[in-house]
Amino acid sequence: MSKKRRNRGLSLIEILIAISVFSVLVGLTGLSVSMIKRANFKKAAEKVQRAVVTARTKCMAKGPVKGAILFNTRPNGQVVVKDTDASETFICNGSFKVSFVPGYSLPDDGIAVAGDILQFNTSGAIKYSDGSDTGGKFIIKSNDGSLRAEVIIYPVTGKTTLKYL
Repeated sequence: MSKKRRNRGLSLIEILIAISVFSVLVGLTGLSVSMIKRANFKKAAEKVQRAVVTARTKCMAKGPVKGAILFNTRPNGQVVVKDTDASETFICNGSFKVSFVPGYSLPDDGIAVAGDILQFNTSGAIKYSDGSDTGGKFIIKSNDGSLRAEVIIYPVTGKTTLKYL
């Protein structure tokens, strides 16, 4: 005697297994997106530091005009840097903001970088128009505020440090 099994749909166990597999896949996807965002943020912060170091080195070798750099935030949010000797270099897209604070020990109420030229004198320190040298720092932040870094430019020496906060 053979009994025919009626197909009534999925059992509770099958539904629970499908939900748990789906949850694991969603979790892994979210984790990988977060890792990509963090990696892009680190690259942007390193590019800012590299641009500052390159400009400082050129200035110490050739004079203030050759060591100037221009950070520019475009209307679409992209931040680019242009060295006086080189072409434009992409720093980051609109998901990160770069701002500059004159004075490396001041609070972090930086002004958005929008066409600011940063120059160094031949000793490697920042050359401000009023003749002061208080150093400065570039603050790099993600739009949601979860990622933050500072490229600190110390007074007198002009040496830089990259600090993730």
